Amino acid sequence: MAPKTPIRPRDEDFDVESPVRRKSAEELKTKLERRDQSNVVICAILLSAVVIAVLGILIFYAFKAHQRTVVGVVTATETEVDFMTQTEETTTTQIAITIEEKTRATVQETEETEAETEEVETEEEPQEASESVEETETPALTEVAEAAGEDREYGGAVYHIVNGEAMLIRCYSTDAVMWMPSAVYDARCVEIADGAFADCEHLTAIELPGSYRRIGAAAFSNCVNLETVVLPDSVTDIGEHAFLGDAAVTIVSSAGSYAKTYAETEGLSWNEGNMLTGY
Repeated sequence: MAPKTPIRPRDEDFDVESPVRRKSAEELKTKLERRDQSNVVICAILLSAVVIAVLGILIFYAFKAHQRTVVGVVTATETEVDFMTQTEETTTTQIAITIEEKTRATVQETEETEAETEEVETEEEPQEASESVEETETPALTEVAEAAGEDREYGGAVYHIVNGEAMLIRCYSTDAVMWMPSAVYDARCVEIADGAFADCEHLTAIELPGSYRRIGAAAFSNCVNLETVVLPDSVTDIGEHAFLGDAAVTIVSSAGSYAKTYAETEGLSWNEGNMLTGY
């Protein structure tokens, strides 16, 4: 006898909403939702990574550009500082060379004067062959050398020092206002030589202390910006044309001084006083 074949239920008898099918459908839906969520998370992570990478590249190139700018500014600054330093060194070197040349010229003139003096003394002295005369010549030459003196620089000027007294022979200072010293190198300042301050266009005011006795001829000539000169009562001799070309100069001294008489004689402005004021 043949086995019984199970009878397949008809379609209308098939329960679509059976618990088993509902559970399978819900699991499938849950899996799809989880997969979609995973895809969204992955996309978000990838997008964040791309954004971070782009920002990192932009920041890197921006830092490089800033670094090049800073290096350029520092280099330009260093170049400017080097140029200014070189300019100051060049100016200082030129001033030092000028001072050295003037000092050398003055020393050369002094040596020539000493040589001429020695020649004159030698011609005037009798020619004697005795040893006693030769021994007395050495002190004579020493006295001549002491009489000739020496030139020394102090405070922007060159002084000729002889027997403890100093004569200002040339000023090369660029100061507009000057208070002259009463002594240099233990030598008393007593005189301003002829033309010592001539053509010092930068000079506007100067005060001499009570140690000075004489001002040479044309000593302050062509000092076109010179306004005030304070002279002490000790000055009793002022050379010709001492202030020639100084249209705005005013002599400041006491009422009974020789300087006032000189100012009146030369038609120069005069004020009473004994020191620079307002400088």
